[in-house]
Amino acid sequence: MVREEGGVALIDVDSSLVKVIGGFLSFQDVAWSKNRIACAARAIVMIYDLNGELHKVVKVASEITALGSLEIGFIIGTEEGELIMIDENGKKIWENKVWDGRIDRIERSSSGYILVIANKYTLLVVSPEGKVITTNSYRWDMRRVAWNSDMSLLGVPEKGIFIIYKWVEGQGYVKEKMIKEEVKKAAWCNGKLGLLGHMGFRIYDEEDKNDILIRIEGVDFDWSPNCNGVSILSKDHLYVISDLNSTATSMSLGSK
Repeated sequence: MVREEGGVALIDVDSSLVKVIGGFLSFQDVAWSKNRIACAARAIVMIYDLNGELHKVVKVASEITALGSLEIGFIIGTEEGELIMIDENGKKIWENKVWDGRIDRIERSSSGYILVIANKYTLLVVSPEGKVITTNSYRWDMRRVAWNSDMSLLGVPEKGIFIIYKWVEGQGYVKEKMIKEEVKKAAWCNGKLGLLGHMGFRIYDEEDKNDILIRIEGVDFDWSPNCNGVSILSKDHLYVISDLNSTATSMSLGSK
């Protein structure tokens, strides 16, 4: 799935274009469930089947600022600090105000909890039923921070460098290593840290060695579900690497 100026492009596993959905809408965020895709525009969520057909339109009271993916549906975050869980058919499961302010980012932890970034610097851990369990404030802009599955490692982009912090009991997060790279995006997947910078896409292992360097000037990337491949979006092309030991395939996005 690739976001464009107007709409979202659906790409299948062999890099063929399936459909562009959303027309001239500019989506704030997109999310996957098991069988459907949700796209947020202002105060509505448009739920699509995987073939690109519109399935349901869901309206909420406040402007939507973040979407999160669940196996059975989606989590909506609003500018008023509300979280709303809906199923794949758009039916509301629960709604709860968790913060007095904007929701910036929604992720799901490996243990099933919902991780919510609010007002840039605050992390809320929310139960699957929508109840706030813990609230922690950080000195970093958590919208850009990457973390591993148990949050024992945080990756923080700074100007010209990328710093990895490790959680130490009694001390909090302590600087573990520094990577000299201007990082646009970072994400962990099954213990692998992927970094997209000006030199291209890199994977770092625990010994701080470069496993792979793919020299593509990208603007965004996503891991494949099995963490063995990535899709890298450049200005005009989508590069799909299903196996990181193989050669990338690409398709032009300029004609759509």
